[in-house]
Amino acid sequence: MRKHKRLSGSPYASFYFISFTSIGVLVVYMNLYLKRAGLSDAQLGTAAAVPSLLTILSPPIWGFLADTIRDMRRLMPILFLGAAITFPAMLGTNNYYVLLVLVVLTSFFYTPVIPLIDAMTLGYISRSGGDYGRLRLWGSVGFIASTLLFKLILPDGPHEAGGGVGYGLLPVFIYFIAFRLVGAGWAFTVPKPVRSGARSNLRWRDLKGYVTLNLALTLAVAFIARTAMQSYYVFFSIYLDELGVPDSSKGIFWAMGVTSEVGMMAVIGRLIERIGIKRTILLGVTGVAVRLSLYSLRLPIWWIIPVQAFHALTFTAFHVGLVNFMNRSLPERVRASGQTLYNSVVWGLGGVVGAKICGEISQAFGLFTLFRISSIIALFGLILGTLFMREPASTE
Repeated sequence: MRKHKRLSGSPYASFYFISFTSIGVLVVYMNLYLKRAGLSDAQLGTAAAVPSLLTILSPPIWGFLADTIRDMRRLMPILFLGAAITFPAMLGTNNYYVLLVLVVLTSFFYTPVIPLIDAMTLGYISRSGGDYGRLRLWGSVGFIASTLLFKLILPDGPHEAGGGVGYGLLPVFIYFIAFRLVGAGWAFTVPKPVRSGARSNLRWRDLKGYVTLNLALTLAVAFIARTAMQSYYVFFSIYLDELGVPDSSKGIFWAMGVTSEVGMMAVIGRLIERIGIKRTILLGVTGVAVRLSLYSLRLPIWWIIPVQAFHALTFTAFHVGLVNFMNRSLPERVRASGQTLYNSVVWGLGGVVGAKICGEISQAFGLFTLFRISSIIALFGLILGTLFMREPASTE
């Protein structure tokens, strides 16, 4: 019986893997391409704010459509094929406003994919049992595999100005199209979802009575840390470019970060039990401050790889700690709304504000100063959290 359950979960694991292989292209190379297409750092900050904004706006629209047609698999080909058209369309222009529109459209199509796969996976688990973490892990494996494969499809030499179509990055566009086409077809290997009950919209009327000062302060600290960390997510590939890392090797540095994230997932539960939720979150914020300060030191290229191990703190400890904080602070009937609030404030709004601010700072002072200032911003959040945050009290 156990073997049957494991096999029946394989379409979901495979879907995560395929989806994250194409997302790896966007994370590692989209901002680098936009920079080479002529965008200033300030313009790049504006463009990079779009995916975070669409993280808030796009999933509810597609979620409503999924509930309306009662089979979210039908939406997946639209999402996969839409991005397969809009992202490669960037190759045809270097006009800032046209590129910005294409970033909006690409983000509109790719940001809802993982929430919808999550919904299908959780529906499967509710019927058949299983471990969400083990299925979701294949997304991280797909991201790592994708970034390492770039070593095979991109040239090892330094980027040359001009660079022809795609500014040396044409193979990643082809790779992206291929995996989006695979994903569009793979959606129908997943069993038809069973229509679920109420959707997890943000129900502010129910939630506001539980928003304590401690919860608001914790979200504020997380918002500050996320704002600072956007300097990494927006400019890290460009930073590697300035250090002379060839395009084929940039993915290796990203993969090292995600690998440490996966390793931390295996022990994060025991860590929270030992040091508590508050200290786990603050450990993540500490990692943000230290990691960004190290980037500002102009380290030798291969010293960056051990710095990437801080991703275990800046993502896993930070994110899992906050998910547990919201879960502990709120009663079961509003926990879904609480998680929506957390994602909207920290990953959505924090991402928007952080990308825009980081773009302006980099434009004015340069990348290395950006990382130094971002580290100071994270340090402010750490001090605020250390002085005023409290361990969440259970509402059960």
